[in-house]
Amino acid sequence: MEVFFRSTEAGVTGNKNLVSEKLSIDIDLEAGHVYSAAMYFYSSEDRNEYYKGQTGKAIAEVPLSIVKGSDQVKAYVIVYEEQ
Repeated sequence: MEVFFRSTEAGVTGNKNLVSEKLSIDIDLEAGHVYSAAMYFYSSEDRNEYYKGQTGKAIAEVPLSIVKGSDQVKAYVIVYEEQ
């Protein structure tokens, strides 16, 4: 899939609007399942811990940074298989 993701994070100093570059993600999807893809400010592991395992199965995760090539991850695009 090739997509752009947009999201807003509410912060202490105001809202931050983020827009990804066009992302190309290759994943194998199985018939008979429901999938969702979105941009989040926390990793699938952090979200799974926070929501006590109620997040679905993460089948793909792409870390995003504000500066290309940076190790400082600011958001994640996560594809979930819904439970």
